[in-house]
Amino acid sequence: MPHRNTEPLGPLPRPDGDLRKATAPDPSSPSRDEFNRVLHRLDDLTQQVAAANRELAIQFQRLAQVQADIDLIRGAWAKTTQGQ
Repeated sequence: MPHRNTEPLGPLPRPDGDLRKATAPDPSSPSRDEFNRVLHRLDDLTQQVAAANRELAIQFQRLAQVQADIDLIRGAWAKTTQGQ
């Protein structure tokens, strides 16, 4: 069984400065409403990007299918022209 230290830790060191004093908000920091508007806009943009990614995936699948069809036609054409 490992040895457990049972000695008290003592007082925790106090941080520099007095935490009880309220500080004035930074005038350059956004308000809660501004922050929420930015978060809402970010959420909208995230959804738009996700929708665009889904659309691109569908278009790439269609393009791959067209390319596969062209390859089949090219192969069939090559077989018909070899015998001539």
